[in-house]
Amino acid sequence: DYAIRGLVATPGSEAALLELIKKKEISPKILAHAAYESKLKEAEPFLLEWSETADADTRKAIFKALSVCGSSASLSAAAKEEGYEWSKDKEATAAYLNLLDNLIENGERERAVKAGKKLLKNDKAYLRGAALDIILLAQGAEGMLYVRSALRDRDIEVRNGALHSVSAF
Repeated sequence: DYAIRGLVATPGSEAALLELIKKKEISPKILAHAAYESKLKEAEPFLLEWSETADADTRKAIFKALSVCGSSASLSAAAKEEGYEWSKDKEATAAYLNLLDNLIENGERERAVKAGKKLLKNDKAYLRGAALDIILLAQGAEGMLYVRSALRDRDIEVRNGALHSVSAF
């Protein structure tokens, strides 16, 4: 574990870390943490593969790593994992929302907006509010249509969040 931390902290060690990930001679949980810390985008296919058979703790580490190094290829697996339920044990919802932010940063705005629109239909107010933030981050002023809709939401938290979001414009 300490050796991996040292490797992650060493500038230019991404290729060596990727080789360790490919060989999977170390615990996938530790490797997922390393991928998270180094934001190693090349680790995504390996993380997705491991997620299919991993235990709960390892899955938590994997989806946290995918939140910073995943692309739109990770969206369906992340959405399935998080199930839009907040759980301190899984923390998958936070990872999913971070993944959407990451998609926007990497130019995959349309995919993030599409996922955000799906979240707008969720029963949970915090997810509808987060979806509005994702859409506005991706679309800017073009997303004001969704703000207007959120101002008519049944939940006051969503309405207040929409008003807060407008202040950025």
